[in-house]
Amino acid sequence: MKNICLYFKIHQPFRLVNFPFFEIGNGKNYFDEELNSSILNEEVLNSYLPLNRLLLQLIRTHDKKFSVSFCISGTALEQFEKYAPEVIASFQELFDTGCVEFIGETYAHSLAALKSRKEFARQAVFHSGKVNELFGASPKTFRIPQLTYTDAIGEILFDMGFKTLVLEGNDINWIDGAVNYTYKSALTPELKILLNNQKLSDDITLRFSDIQWTEFPLTAAKYIDWLKATPEKEQLINLFLNYGDLGKLQQNGWGIVGFLDAFIGKSLSSGIQLTTPSFLEPMDHEATLFASSILSSSGKNSRHEMACQMGNDMQKEAFYSLYDLENLIVDCPDPGIQRDWLYLQSSDHFYYMGTGQMLPNGKHPHLSPYESPFLAFINFMNVISDYRSKAVGLMKSLTTTRLNQLKSEKTKRKVPPELLQQGAHPTGVYTPTI
Repeated sequence: MKNICLYFKIHQPFRLVNFPFFEIGNGKNYFDEELNSSILNEEVLNSYLPLNRLLLQLIRTHDKKFSVSFCISGTALEQFEKYAPEVIASFQELFDTGCVEFIGETYAHSLAALKSRKEFARQAVFHSGKVNELFGASPKTFRIPQLTYTDAIGEILFDMGFKTLVLEGNDINWIDGAVNYTYKSALTPELKILLNNQKLSDDITLRFSDIQWTEFPLTAAKYIDWLKATPEKEQLINLFLNYGDLGKLQQNGWGIVGFLDAFIGKSLSSGIQLTTPSFLEPMDHEATLFASSILSSSGKNSRHEMACQMGNDMQKEAFYSLYDLENLIVDCPDPGIQRDWLYLQSSDHFYYMGTGQMLPNGKHPHLSPYESPFLAFINFMNVISDYRSKAVGLMKSLTTTRLNQLKSEKTKRKVPPELLQQGAHPTGVYTPTI
């Protein structure tokens, strides 16, 4: 039997305000409330709520015979709470059907694993705590951020209580494109690893509306024929779909809602099981995935995707300038400093600095609030300069006795799985040691 895991991805960063050099030291807020609320509410109106209503209707229509997964970043969840609480209620209603699994990830959709395993683990804890706080769910599956998986990261997540990891398939395209299998982690064989079938995922989110595509128009019947045509031994196909992109397809009149409706109905009638990672039964042909170092070194697609985040000198300077502050920030007791530390780590800030996919007019092609990558870099570095100055000033204001007291109050041990059940708050004092 073919098993299809549908993963819907949702992320919203806290975008920065215009922060000129002369504002450094003036106490200016870093994040653009008006822009963030405007973008989020547009997505809520055109994507999140309509698609949630569709899924709830389909779950009821098909008598709960299929399940889907959601991976929602912590920053997106915070924005839902702040700007659109009705979305939280909508996801709660979906979760209450028993047909939805929430998947863990780094809180800010960050690349922390590239620089700091401690910060990576900290964000994984915070994200699980946020999901638990809002929905009463404790994620057991974790989505690895862009191209940052290693055996050691898998071991950390297993120790934290995660049972399954999901990776982008092009992370390991050196394994003959064998994405439709389940894998075991090299250091922790009990940890299951699943891979996105990027081609089949992109057929929906990227090529569905491409009238130049040779397979246009894509119908549910045609798509299901492709799934069924995969070799019998390939029992599992993972599809990662950006929830916002699906909403845009519907908004622009491409009929994605009709496609999803027909796809789910025809899948069930064809004997295809739509499930989630936690409900997957053991598969044949499990192999071991070895990744002693970051997988971004493998394959053309992987190198291209990493280039979007860390492909030029501006991105690298900004990234390392941020993480050079970690030792200072980790001991800072100020909740605002801790909150901003999380928000500044969103990978979007570095993506806006990318130059690999520039349009002829010099603008970034995808959702950037900046006129150019260079302006994105300058703005981010101005914010980092102000943030560093603020954190240093606050730490200097603390007496040595008070600072030592704060340090001693921190819990100094490995991340306990039970913390995932309790729900840690990002501004708390808990600091995992890896």
